[in-house]
Amino acid sequence: LAKLPHLHELRKLTLVSGEFGSLNGIQNVPNVEFVAVRHCPRVKDFWALRKRERLRELRVVSCDSVKSLEQLAVNDGLRSLTVAGCEVGMRLDAFPNLKSYCYAAPWPEGVPLPLDEEEE
Repeated sequence: LAKLPHLHELRKLTLVSGEFGSLNGIQNVPNVEFVAVRHCPRVKDFWALRKRERLRELRVVSCDSVKSLEQLAVNDGLRSLTVAGCEVGMRLDAFPNLKSYCYAAPWPEGVPLPLDEEEE
């Protein structure tokens, strides 16, 4: 993502099946409000989203290397968090401003997750 161009108007970013290991470069999308990361097995953390003040919704689906999302607790704007198909440890009380939280346990391999469908 380090080569991501400066996209000041972009509000919604979905990353699918990427081989990147981090979200470094997301600073080039300063006004992003929605981020979905799906089937990105090398992504280990979401530190790069800590300072995304406009981020309101995050979806993490089938990202096996992610073990915690607590680093995002400092993001007061985050209102909706979905974690599906990966085992992420976190304390929900670290996210006092969440209005929506959805967790789906790891899914059997080869069976599509219901959350893989693009909503809206």
